[in-house]
Amino acid sequence: MRDCGRPLPSLIALLILLGMVEGCASVPPRSDQDFRYERGAYRLELTNLDVIGDQIKLTFLYTNKTNSVQRGMAWQPETYLLDNFLNRHESTQDSLGWGPHSFPPGVPEKIWFAFQKADPRADWVTFRVRWRIDPRERDLRDFGIEIGPPQSDWRDFGIVRIPTNWKGAGPPTEAVALPPTTPTIAQGFRFDQSFYSFDLTNVDVVGDQVRLTFLYTNRTDEPQRGWAWPDDTYLVDNLGNRYQYASDSLGGGQRSFPPGVPEKVWFSFGKIHPRATSVNFVLRWRVSTPPSIWVNGIIRDIPLNWARPSS
Repeated sequence: MRDCGRPLPSLIALLILLGMVEGCASVPPRSDQDFRYERGAYRLELTNLDVIGDQIKLTFLYTNKTNSVQRGMAWQPETYLLDNFLNRHESTQDSLGWGPHSFPPGVPEKIWFAFQKADPRADWVTFRVRWRIDPRERDLRDFGIEIGPPQSDWRDFGIVRIPTNWKGAGPPTEAVALPPTTPTIAQGFRFDQSFYSFDLTNVDVVGDQVRLTFLYTNRTDEPQRGWAWPDDTYLVDNLGNRYQYASDSLGGGQRSFPPGVPEKVWFSFGKIHPRATSVNFVLRWRVSTPPSIWVNGIIRDIPLNWARPSS
């Protein structure tokens, strides 16, 4: 019987570590808790791994853990998968679009990355991303809020050894406890500022869109012009899906509001997922009253088809 010899113990250990000895090393069971990356400012949790055509898609819930709107972006050349045969699979597209993506505080939101399809023999992949966040520093400084040291450096991190047959996780493992709130965070179904207020009166499904109706009150003693920033006005449902602004009663421009007189305004968004039960409304609003700055407002956990009780 021919003796093939014995590899050095250190070589065996290295091959097992790399997952390249078929039949000798297997992927150990892992919990959903393992497929997350968490820092003080944000959390990224894997929810799904899907093979779609010639691509592999990873879906995550991203949570901004700060108390202000946060912009995040990935550097595509340094975002990739590495399988257990050490093949790299480049990122082909993602849900973030071009440039930074705006994340509201404390609201888990779905994002995804697609890659070239992994080797069909691969048992697992490691996700690598280069990520950067930028707080909206001007908004915070306008309210005299201390923002601390810059957090805008690029950071490389990974989520390792994700089985290619992994079937996905359930809801987020735990809620995020936010820092103390700031003047930009709304409480309940009301967004209240020194110069104005939004009071939610109705949530209605109109055709293939959902409409939120408010009573807007100019709280100054002078006429006031107000307008929304469409790209940063949206809904995020309890499943993490985002619905972009579609239309409003303002005509896409500015509206003049008389002092002290409540007036109805509404915003419409895309059709809601049938399994969603509530939404978070995110609004970026500006008024002509000095200092005339953009303010981010959030009204959280609004039940669908909600209507304000009659007084």
